[in-house]
Amino acid sequence: MSEVLHLAHDDSLFIIGEFHGNPGSLAIYDGNGLCLLSIHMTVLDPENLKFSKLKLVEPVIVGTGKSKLAGTIASSLSLLSVDDPSNPRCVIINDEIIDFIDSNTLLFKLKVKSLKQDFVE
Repeated sequence: MSEVLHLAHDDSLFIIGEFHGNPGSLAIYDGNGLCLLSIHMTVLDPENLKFSKLKLVEPVIVGTGKSKLAGTIASSLSLLSVDDPSNPRCVIINDEIIDFIDSNTLLFKLKVKSLKQDFVE
């Protein structure tokens, strides 16, 4: 882990894990290697999947529901958290589903199967 953290230059690190050849988990670590957030998930992709053309546009985080997941992800990755999903590139997070939106088109969904948060605000 220390080798990977070194490559992150003491910034937050976002790691996606694999389960049977598909994304199955994601974890966010701080610069010291402390796991701030760990999610086990299933990827749900729409039939008309399109690729993103906004590679240089940083996404914003939009939180819905009661969990603090949106704030944790935004804070951990230093992304802007907003209430309005009108940004061309946003990640809409509720208690069980995370939608990745680009130009008002759903790229894919993550269904949260389990969640562990060790984030201190």
